[in-house]
Amino acid sequence: MGHSWAAVPHQEEKVDEAFFTQLDKASCSQALVLMGNFNHPDICWKDNIAGYKQSRKFMEYSDNNFLMEMIEEPTRKGALLDQTLIRKNWTWI
Repeated sequence: MGHSWAAVPHQEEKVDEAFFTQLDKASCSQALVLMGNFNHPDICWKDNIAGYKQSRKFMEYSDNNFLMEMIEEPTRKGALLDQTLIRKNWTWI
């Protein structure tokens, strides 16, 4: 199952909560691929750190739902904005 998402920088927390609710429904699928522009340029997936509360919450949610970032190079102005997250126990075929 695949989903895509585009976020607005510094959007309201209730918008994030709506996204997480939708993702909860989708995460019942064993093979989950999540792609989108999540607008969290402060996230360093390699070191698992983020500067803003909203970004830390996104990272925490991704980790709690066994989602792993697949893109390793910056996609926009030195930041990794366009992302592809997959379920950690799933592999590309």
